[in-house]
Amino acid sequence: MHRGHDVLWDLLEDVQVDAKQRQLIWPGAKRAARKERLDLDQSVQRIQKLHPAFSRDEVEEFLLDWIDMGYDPENYSQAQLDELDTLTERWVADHLRKAKASKKRKRTRHS
Repeated sequence: MHRGHDVLWDLLEDVQVDAKQRQLIWPGAKRAARKERLDLDQSVQRIQKLHPAFSRDEVEEFLLDWIDMGYDPENYSQAQLDELDTLTERWVADHLRKAKASKKRKRTRHS
């Protein structure tokens, strides 16, 4: 992981994961109490707006790794952590499968 990923880690510090709904829950901007729920693609776009130096693939890969291994909520019981692991593994696997299928379709179009 290169040094720039520290920026992404910091950005995700207060983000929560709703693995059942497959959404990231972003804290409200400044004083707004309302949190924003975004799916993975929307979250990638949000990060890219803030940090355009990162490529879409780079942000997506980082987020998938973070969802799968980096997200570590406090005050979760072992049962809740186990359920979170199961849900996030499925989420990441499904996303990668769809992305792979999408890339195959694109490749045939250009070849």
